[in-house]
Amino acid sequence: MTLFEPGRFPDPPPRRRGSSGARIGLAVAVVCGILFAGVTFIGPERVSTFTSELFTGGPPSPEEQVVALADSAQLTQEGRDLLFRQRPRTASLDEIADMCGTGEDPDLVTSGCWSSNGFILISDEVDPFAPGTAVTVLAHELLHAAYDQLDSWEVATVDDLVAAEYAKIPADDPIQQQIDGSVRGDPASLPTELFAYLGTQVMPPGGFAPELEAVYARWFSDRAALVAVYTG
Repeated sequence: MTLFEPGRFPDPPPRRRGSSGARIGLAVAVVCGILFAGVTFIGPERVSTFTSELFTGGPPSPEEQVVALADSAQLTQEGRDLLFRQRPRTASLDEIADMCGTGEDPDLVTSGCWSSNGFILISDEVDPFAPGTAVTVLAHELLHAAYDQLDSWEVATVDDLVAAEYAKIPADDPIQQQIDGSVRGDPASLPTELFAYLGTQVMPPGGFAPELEAVYARWFSDRAALVAVYTG
């Protein structure tokens, strides 16, 4: 999800120069991230009500706006299949804050989230400073879903690869604050947040280690172009 201070949009994201949620043990998890983001959870009853009301009879056809975002996110067929299984849709900031459980905090404005119960919400309110933000939000939340589907042996390997790349990012890089905001003191959510942030916002010269790029290539056909949406 994306969190902004009330009454203002963020400054344009800095141009990067190429440097530089493990599974949660709850019935239902909502993972949010992008910019100043956080992780929160909502109860099974609230989620089951949400999904039964919206998706009785099976997943709906995706909105045209969501399809356009998916096109801009450089998704592979596997990526598109995974995305549309998450029933992605646009929603107002107020609805996202309610569904993602961040409405109680007046300092947070949430622009997207993913639930392990099978939905992705993306803000329908455009950030005038960063028109590509919605694409990054969609891709970020998709990576939470992708991480959740990794086998245990894949998780261990991916975590090591991501940690090695994360260690190369300077301590004063703005992404550090974004990740801290998403994790919000919950170390169990750090692996999935690192996987999502680095996959959508960081492209060092030559890319990550080939093994890690091969993992991301399952869902993105051109990760450099995806990252350029954010950095550009």
